[in-house]
Amino acid sequence: MNLVPGAAWSDQNGALAQLHGVGILKDGSTYYAYGEDKSAGGTYTAVACYSSSDLASWTRHSDSLSRQDSGDLGPNRVIERPKVIRNPRSGQYVMYMHVDSSDYGDARVGVATSSTPCGPYTYRGSVRPLGQQSRDIGLFQDTDGAGYLLTEDRANGLRIDRLSDDYLTVASSVAVLADLEAPAMVKVHGTYYLFASHLTGWGTNDNVYATASSPSGPWSAWKPFAPTGSQTFNSQTSFVLPVTGRHGTSYVFIGDRWYSSHLYDSAPIWLPMTIGGGAASLSWQRAWSIDVNAGTWSPQRTYTTYEADSDAVLGDGAAVVACTACTGSSAVGKLGMPSSSPFTYDDFDPALKYTGTWTPATNQDWSQEDYDQTETYSTTADDSVSVAFTGTQAQWIGPKNTNGGIADVYLDGSKVATVDTYTAGGKSYQQVLYSASGLAAGDHTLTIKVTGQKNPASSADTIVVDAINLPGSSQTAKAGSVQMSDVTVDHSGEYTLQISYANPDAANRYAYLSVNGTPPVKLAFPTTGGTSAVNTAVARVRLKAGGQGNTLRFTNPGGPAPVIDTVSVPAPEASGS
Repeated sequence: MNLVPGAAWSDQNGALAQLHGVGILKDGSTYYAYGEDKSAGGTYTAVACYSSSDLASWTRHSDSLSRQDSGDLGPNRVIERPKVIRNPRSGQYVMYMHVDSSDYGDARVGVATSSTPCGPYTYRGSVRPLGQQSRDIGLFQDTDGAGYLLTEDRANGLRIDRLSDDYLTVASSVAVLADLEAPAMVKVHGTYYLFASHLTGWGTNDNVYATASSPSGPWSAWKPFAPTGSQTFNSQTSFVLPVTGRHGTSYVFIGDRWYSSHLYDSAPIWLPMTIGGGAASLSWQRAWSIDVNAGTWSPQRTYTTYEADSDAVLGDGAAVVACTACTGSSAVGKLGMPSSSPFTYDDFDPALKYTGTWTPATNQDWSQEDYDQTETYSTTADDSVSVAFTGTQAQWIGPKNTNGGIADVYLDGSKVATVDTYTAGGKSYQQVLYSASGLAAGDHTLTIKVTGQKNPASSADTIVVDAINLPGSSQTAKAGSVQMSDVTVDHSGEYTLQISYANPDAANRYAYLSVNGTPPVKLAFPTTGGTSAVNTAVARVRLKAGGQGNTLRFTNPGGPAPVIDTVSVPAPEASGS
């Protein structure tokens, strides 16, 4: 199965894999990955533990370290770059990590131990190793069993420190180099290769490497290992993993593409690296695969691509929508939303009577997931919209957003509610902003009035009408879906699908993928910020060979799914390295 640099990877539960600042340990035939869980953004949530037998499919286990009520692992703390090595004498698994305060003033290294790879680990505390600052860290275990802490000391430089025999403390300083961060080290045919990043915060740069015949040096001059100007393919070094098999050893560069405003979604950049003869180099691959048993890798360059808006059948509420970054400037949206009549009146319906300076909007990036892709909005105090109806229930449907304002709601001329449409989480579509029920049978009038006021946290006082719903006047419909029924492959087996998509929400969206009628698998789709940008998510599935093809079906009964552009299916490639 393929590795796709920069794509969204989901774990076995459909959650976005939290493989940030990752360290990898091979124990027997299993690879364990220890990553920063960035659910809380920049502050500590947990050290996540995953396992894999092929480096492509990852299963999340219980956290190796969980957040505590106070102390180093408490709220508002920073825990980064967890790395684990196994001590050959004690058999203990020893984890080192960068431990800090939210203002990065502590600059310490923490230690934890466990008798099993995933733990849970027992936290043993933090120190400034040898009295020196410690920020970004790495671990290296030499062929003779010696352990080394690689650590960025802002006052002096990038340090290589030798660990004690039990790996629990720092014993001595081995070398101090230029001040770089994000260190990782491997040993190839007796030569040590040290990789690191320049100090540019969350921004990327041309990472560099140096070589030596001993951890103590002397070390060569630093030089880039990726094409100059590529910013290391817009990533920062986290780990370099040797993969040894019956035909040799391949090296995997593991980097992070940090998104500082939504760290949870930061993209993993895994690429094959060439190391040997005193040189290291990295080249871009759209997708590639590694054979962990052979120790070889192969590129993936040939695909069959299926267009969601022309090679698929749309079901229920799904529709072709504008998507400027998508192939042909269109894609399939409204997946997961009900079919054509979930609400009684769209905002454009003549039954709604607007007064004032309301603005209609349709087919905008920010209206794609509104009902019928339209909304009407106002920021002018005393603007109002009214609808007359006969019945006992009525609902105002609209989005909540970071620019949402405050509106007053009236029934039959009497004020019944004040509604704040602000939310800190980005735009959430088709929300029930106000609901009335149990009204006396007969005729009523619902009125929404702009107050010109807003939550202090809101960026504006915008009031939006997406629809008016009169429950009981329309039927509940199935969620929208898109189905591709002629996906063909030459050989039966496991495949990594590349799904090009857009997600206009600030938070992740989700879709369920069913292959040939199998139980749906949940997939995470991080934000793209609108439909003027697309991203890739991957799904690992089993496809069958044959003329009838395979059927792929995307939907999300729980709410809005991403806008689906294309699905690319890899063709078999010959092995290489």
